[in-house]
Amino acid sequence: MNFGSIMGPAAVAGLALGLGVGGPADANVIIQHSGNTNPVTEGFVDAYTSYGSPSGSAWNVSGPDCCDYYGYSLTSSDVTALDSASEWTMTTTMSNLAAAYYDGAYAIILLNGTRFDLGLRSDGMGDQIVNLDYFQGYPGSPNYTITGLGTNPVTLSLTYSNLTHTADIFVNGSEVISGYAGISEGSNIIVFGGANGNFTNVELLTGPLQGVPEPATWVMMLVGIGGIGAAKRLRRTPVLASA
Repeated sequence: MNFGSIMGPAAVAGLALGLGVGGPADANVIIQHSGNTNPVTEGFVDAYTSYGSPSGSAWNVSGPDCCDYYGYSLTSSDVTALDSASEWTMTTTMSNLAAAYYDGAYAIILLNGTRFDLGLRSDGMGDQIVNLDYFQGYPGSPNYTITGLGTNPVTLSLTYSNLTHTADIFVNGSEVISGYAGISEGSNIIVFGGANGNFTNVELLTGPLQGVPEPATWVMMLVGIGGIGAAKRLRRTPVLASA
């Protein structure tokens, strides 16, 4: 598919830094769809007419075929921001309401000649299959089965490293696929849609998956926790009265 936490002040500060309060310093939202807001008002373009509508707390995309979607063309400044960050992440919270396997729902990004799909397809028995090649034109692309998901919502995330030029895939914050190189395809665009899907969130940002600490953050966490332990030991040290 071609898309155009009672402790001393120092310990508190150390732990706060370690937990990454406020999020990664380089996090920057490029584009986001949220809740049941019409994506057109958020900067997306409706590739088809009248196939999207509010559905509870989500926005439903439901059309006559697989390819009804909303798209956002990445600007040159967007591409520069994504390329300059150590990592970027695409996240979607969605539910696939389509019953047939050949139908489903997806969020896809194409960047610098590489395409990354976060697709959901039903196996017809209550499980949902995460497809990294939603349109199944590249045999051998990895996938992951979410057992018993049914039509419930799930959060899928893809974090791309500009160092390794590969992506890791997460389901509800847990990594399930690593080192995925994507599919060769041109254009710079992010799209979401499908035959019948509810989308509560679709987000593209620079930085890692929110809530998953970077290696440097783990070091800061240890420093913060070490400060807490040291403060407690000092409070337990007996003070000897002078003679």
